[in-house]
Amino acid sequence: MGRVLYFTNFVGFSKKRPMIIPCRHTEHVYDIMGPGRWKYDPYSMKKHLGVKDILLHLIACGKVWIRWISSYDVLITGSCWTVLILCGYSYLMKGKRKLIAASFNVPKRRNRLWRVITRLLLRKIDIIYVHSKYDIGLMNDLYGFPESKMRFYPFVREKPQQGKPLDEYRFSDSREYIISFGGNGRDYKTFFEAISGTDLYALVVAHKWNLNGLAIPDNVKVLYDIPLEDCERLVSQCKFAVFTLDGSEPSCGQMSIVTSLMLGKPVICTDWIGTIDYITDGKNGLLIQIHNPDELKEKMLKLANHSDLYKTLSTGAVQWATEYTDPIKIQSQIDMTVTQELNK
Repeated sequence: MGRVLYFTNFVGFSKKRPMIIPCRHTEHVYDIMGPGRWKYDPYSMKKHLGVKDILLHLIACGKVWIRWISSYDVLITGSCWTVLILCGYSYLMKGKRKLIAASFNVPKRRNRLWRVITRLLLRKIDIIYVHSKYDIGLMNDLYGFPESKMRFYPFVREKPQQGKPLDEYRFSDSREYIISFGGNGRDYKTFFEAISGTDLYALVVAHKWNLNGLAIPDNVKVLYDIPLEDCERLVSQCKFAVFTLDGSEPSCGQMSIVTSLMLGKPVICTDWIGTIDYITDGKNGLLIQIHNPDELKEKMLKLANHSDLYKTLSTGAVQWATEYTDPIKIQSQIDMTVTQELNK
C-alpha cells in the first residue's frame, strides 16, 4: 500500500474530494492538501509572475514538499509552475518517492536558458499527464523528456453548473444567444468580424486584456471576469459555443471546450493543435481555419439555421462527454499509474 498526497492550488478549493482522486477499490491511501493562503489572481495576464505571487508560491510548495518527504510515497499535483517548483525542491531530497504531474501545460518560456533550466527540473518528474497528444512530442523535442513517461488524457472536470443565469448577464429580452468564453490564446477579433452584421446574438466572457483595441459589435454583449459558475450557467442556456484561437499557444481552450460538450452544446472552433483531440468535424462540432471570419460566419449561420445539423452535433457532444469525462476512468488510470510507479 502506498501513501499518496494530492496538492491543488486552484482558487476555490474545498475539502471535498477532487474528481481525479480514487475513492474506492484502491489499495492506496490518498490525502488532499489545498493551497492555504496562497491564491493567485486567475484573471491576471501575468499570473504567477508577480514578486508576491512567486514568494507565496515558493512557500506553499515548500510546505507541500516537507509534508511529502516526511509522510508520503507519491505526490500528485498539476499546474506547470507548481510542478517545476516542486522539482526544484526535489533536488534537496526526493529519494525513491514519486512525483506525478496530473495536469501539465508545456512551459511558455522557451529561450535557451529557460530550456536548460526546465530540462534539469523535469528530471525529477516520474509521470506527466497532458491534455493534448501534440504536447508529448513537444516536451520531448524541447526538453528531451521521455515520451514513455507521458500520458494523454482529455481534460476532466467536475460537472458544470446548470440553471438560470443572473438576469444582469443576459440580454434584457432574454433572446437566444451563442457564447464565446475564455482567455488563453483567444482571437476575438475574428469572432467579432464574423458575427458583425448577422442576425445572431452573442455573449463573450473574457478578460479585459483579451479585447484591447477591438470594436465590439452591437449584437455582442461582453462580460468581464465573472465567476466561473455563472459562466457555466450561461453556457448551459446558450445555443452553441464558439472558440476562435490565435495560434499563440500550441495547446489551449480544452477546459472551455469540455465544459461546453458536457452541457450538450455543439462547438465551433479553430482547427488547431489543442482542439483536434476533442472535436471531430461534423460529429460533435465544426472546425474552421485559423483567422478566417468568412468561414466562421458561414458555419455559425449554418448551425443556427439547420435543426438536423444542430441535433446531430448536440447528440455527438453528449456522447463525447459520456465517453471521456467519466471520473471513474481517470481515477482508475491514476491509481494504476501509482501502482506501476511504486512497483518499479
